Amino acid sequence: MDKAPVGTWLKAYQSRFEHLELPGEPFSYSIYLGDYHAPLSGYYLMGLAAMAVILWSRERKRRYAVIAGCTLTWTVLANTWALPLQALGIAAWLLFNLRDWRLLVPSVAAGAAAVWLLAWVYLSAFTASAAGYGAVFRMVPWNEHTPPLLLLIFMLPTVALIFLGLFSGSPQGRRLGMLWLAFLLFTEYFYVDDVYSGIYDRFNTTLKWWPWVAAGTLMTLGPFVLERAASRWVRAAGLVFCLYPCLYVLDLWGPLLSFPREYAGRMEGAAYLTKDEFPRLMLGRLKVEKPGVAVERPEKEGGFTDSAVIPLFAGQRMWLGWYGHELLWREFREDVRRRHDNLVTLFAGEMPDAGRWLVAQGIDYVLWYRPGDTPDLWEKVNRSVGPQYIWCDILTYENGGDNGERVGLWKRVPPPAR
Repeated sequence: MDKAPVGTWLKAYQSRFEHLELPGEPFSYSIYLGDYHAPLSGYYLMGLAAMAVILWSRERKRRYAVIAGCTLTWTVLANTWALPLQALGIAAWLLFNLRDWRLLVPSVAAGAAAVWLLAWVYLSAFTASAAGYGAVFRMVPWNEHTPPLLLLIFMLPTVALIFLGLFSGSPQGRRLGMLWLAFLLFTEYFYVDDVYSGIYDRFNTTLKWWPWVAAGTLMTLGPFVLERAASRWVRAAGLVFCLYPCLYVLDLWGPLLSFPREYAGRMEGAAYLTKDEFPRLMLGRLKVEKPGVAVERPEKEGGFTDSAVIPLFAGQRMWLGWYGHELLWREFREDVRRRHDNLVTLFAGEMPDAGRWLVAQGIDYVLWYRPGDTPDLWEKVNRSVGPQYIWCDILTYENGGDNGERVGLWKRVPPPAR
């Protein structure tokens, strides 16, 4: 919205509404940013279910119905937010083959039950934890609806295909159009009230509901409009809006073409680290050390930080990873908070007899390369971790603006041989 004239006009338009953080394009959020959120695993499972359904229609073998049932509860494990679309597809298939219900329903139920039972150890704890969040369906407050024009832009192919289905000249097309219109309106009038709040109140819901509504509309109304619409203009417009999402490949290729050439072929993903001296030296040293457990100064209280990246690229384990995500995915357990607080105390040089504590925690390496790792703090930490840990110097700046900064790690002293 920073590009005139359309972007700045849209920004002024949006300012007339209550500001909420909504995923402007769920597809870009999931693919372009590389965030493994809602759609990907669900779409793979949906493809597997579609193959099973097609094979069953050809060969009428019970095993394919069992596989379709497996994908239903497998979706609960891989991507629960895609479950509505998966369930709709399998339910429609069962209704379409109602005459074979004596064969299909027990087979689908057996497949779903098999996956559920195999994953019961995980699902029992997962279900109990999920119940603790107290997430409930609520109606969207009148001032938190998506601005109409922005909703049209976000969901343009979906809205267009619904419109074309209604004007397809076919009762089946109108029914499909009404069905997906109802689901789209449902996402606009209801949301899941979860741990998000404030301007993020609807973010999680729209992030995960809009993709399955868009995908379902494209996969059902798209083929129908292209092949069975009575009017030629409807078929032509349908072709445009089915191809429209494919233009996104230009956005995907853009970074590949403009990315700095020194990163070409660096498929391990660590090139952005190794361009700077401190992390490059630390990464190289950790790669030749024996596999173990590492700690480093917590960068900040939250997720999406650089914490843990060097040990992970080096093949080492972290005693504490992204603090905010560790809390979220481990039920906000108190021991996660204590780990974070203990690391803050350790790197402030305020933990008495830190060496014994580190040994008791099974920690092998204490990394020292962060901007806040000053020479004065190094002296305090060095005294607190000895004699159980010895300092391994990688680089020291003795003068100049760096004031004797050090890069290196404390390594656990191996126990004496017996």
